[in-house]
Amino acid sequence: MSRHGHAIDPGAPDPRDSLGVPPVAAEHARTVQCALSATDTCAAAACAVLRAGVEAMRLHQAAAIAGEVEPLHQMRVATRRLRAAVALFAGAIHGSRARVYRSDLPWLGRAAGAVRECDVIAAMLDRRGARLSPDLAAAMPALMGAIAERRALEHGRFVAILAARRYRLACARLSEPLVRRVDQRATVGLAAPAMIAPIARAVSRCGRRLERDASPLLFHRLRVRLKRLRYGLEILPASGGKRVRKAAARLAAMQELLGQHQDLVAAIGWLHEYATADNAPPAAILTAGALLQSFGERREKLAARSCKRWRRVVRSRVLDEALEEIAREARRMRAVDRQAHRQREIDRPGAVPHGALDGISAMPGATSALGGSFDAALPTSDAVASAAVESMAEVTVPAAHPAPADSAGGADALPIEVKVPVTLE
Repeated sequence: MSRHGHAIDPGAPDPRDSLGVPPVAAEHARTVQCALSATDTCAAAACAVLRAGVEAMRLHQAAAIAGEVEPLHQMRVATRRLRAAVALFAGAIHGSRARVYRSDLPWLGRAAGAVRECDVIAAMLDRRGARLSPDLAAAMPALMGAIAERRALEHGRFVAILAARRYRLACARLSEPLVRRVDQRATVGLAAPAMIAPIARAVSRCGRRLERDASPLLFHRLRVRLKRLRYGLEILPASGGKRVRKAAARLAAMQELLGQHQDLVAAIGWLHEYATADNAPPAAILTAGALLQSFGERREKLAARSCKRWRRVVRSRVLDEALEEIAREARRMRAVDRQAHRQREIDRPGAVPHGALDGISAMPGATSALGGSFDAALPTSDAVASAAVESMAEVTVPAAHPAPADSAGGADALPIEVKVPVTLE
């Protein structure tokens, strides 16, 4: 119970002590892990991540319906991660299904967010109300009662959404994603740089406009983009790299600071709404005014801290280094694939040993006039054997050489003969 007789989330030490935001309960901190491999195809990885996200939502669904604070928050986090996955795998998810995801996931996230916002505001009011003078604190039960009523209303709407057919269809569509017919060679490891780059550019564009006196909407927009980038880095298999882990930690710290700022913005907005209501008691209006002043000053300080922290992140180039680490891993995988392809060509039955035809392939026009690769124009091993006289024989191989431009034949290729020594076992 709160100091003012209303239920709030009990528990362990608060990670946002200055604001009084409900802590994460250990029994509800469970998440559904989805281990991707760099060799997974983009389509298979997209299906695995989306299914894991749906499982995470269902894991906390019953407790969220019962009204518990942290399970509802975890459901909201699951929707955010799903939105990040849809953005990350946009090239693999079918366009028609992606449009449905971009509509259904925000719809569900807003419903859960409205309840979570009430929980956050209630915790902040309870914490800040203890620091008010006794005459102002006497009106706190009215404020706490109002936010509790708001929470009950929003929670009822959230439960109704979970019972709706649209929610069931959304879960079914996420569990069975519709993917594009993509090249099976397009693995997550090879495509990772192209997948994460647009999300990183969105963060950079938004961060360039961040100033201390910027609108709260810009701070919130940067926070949303940072979360999307952080979740994307955590989804990719390269997240085990040192620089990627460092970038994810920096993003999490920046996201936490911006989250505190957004919590204050939400509390200020609700207090304004409450104070301007017709049925608000005069004493409660005075208390709301004192809280508005306190929250407003705190928000300005957090805005300044957020700008300073973001400038340090930019100067450290931690995001650039993480993106380069992902690109370097993709280049390494490409080199390995090319080497494996060369080895398969060498091991192919009937293939000419590597280097045996270097002298011929170096001749101008030795392959172009044959209508394909030089290997395809070589005589078979039977022809070589029949033409051999002794253990070392000379085999005549048809080749081509471009005629001079001023000759009667124009640019037509003239047949020539090239003698290649072939050693017979």
